[in-house]
Amino acid sequence: MVDSYEGNRARGQHLFVLYCAGDHDELLAAAEREIATRDNNLMTVAVAYLGQTRVWAARGDLDRAARAVRALQARVPEQPVTALQLLGCHAEVALRVAEGRFADALALAAPGERAVD
Repeated sequence: MVDSYEGNRARGQHLFVLYCAGDHDELLAAAEREIATRDNNLMTVAVAYLGQTRVWAARGDLDRAARAVRALQARVPEQPVTALQLLGCHAEVALRVAEGRFADALALAAPGERAVD
């Protein structure tokens, strides 16, 4: 059964709250549940992958962070441009910053989105 819009939104917000509260182990567990749930809302799954990427990158587990980025990118269509691509970009930026690739992270910004070129 597909969950309601409100249910999906609440679970996505719950992931953000766990991240902001620093409850990263619980975030990783909740993210796994969201990703594994069949017929789940793609936005909730994208938020789960973003949370995984941020936590794994912050912990220095760059291989796991990179796998989460690739999994997110594989599930998000390239066109039309949506908020889903923004979540993928945030995940990739977190990974590149954790790798020390700051210029590469900045280069991900779309033309016209950077304050300084």
